[in-house]
Amino acid sequence: AGQVLLTIVATMTWLVSVADFATAFLQGQPQARFLFVKLPADAARMLGTEGYPHMTLLKTMYGQTDAPRAWYLEATRRMKECGFTAHPLDPCFFLAHASDGTLTGMAVIHVDDILMAGDVRKFQAYQQALKQHFQFRTWKSLEEGPVAYCGGALSYQPYGIELSFSEYL
Repeated sequence: AGQVLLTIVATMTWLVSVADFATAFLQGQPQARFLFVKLPADAARMLGTEGYPHMTLLKTMYGQTDAPRAWYLEATRRMKECGFTAHPLDPCFFLAHASDGTLTGMAVIHVDDILMAGDVRKFQAYQQALKQHFQFRTWKSLEEGPVAYCGGALSYQPYGIELSFSEYL
């Protein structure tokens, strides 16, 4: 979906931004079950719980098999609250429409990364809504220079937009 977004952006005059959700799984839905964890000794000391190293896990965390699903469900719910609609062929590809129904922007979520592009004037409201509904670790416009996206380097080049994985490889 990210490549589809970039292909469409190449023909439009839209701004591209990339953001990284802060601790994405902890922003997911609450645990649907009671799950107790034993804290590592260092973490127990930091929290002052040396005598009580077992805790109830309220949110899913990295390593749980249901954590990606809980994050996906919560992210989708919040994206819809921000006014996006999920693309019918890819539930992680979101579309933003103007009041007249024209496409004004798009966003693709891949685990804890989000790639966004939209009309300079009309997409700002969607971006502000995202900033109110999610916590982000980073948020950078491609206009500011190259950005990291899914392990690659996204940049403007004289021939268009490039997504290179050469450093990753």
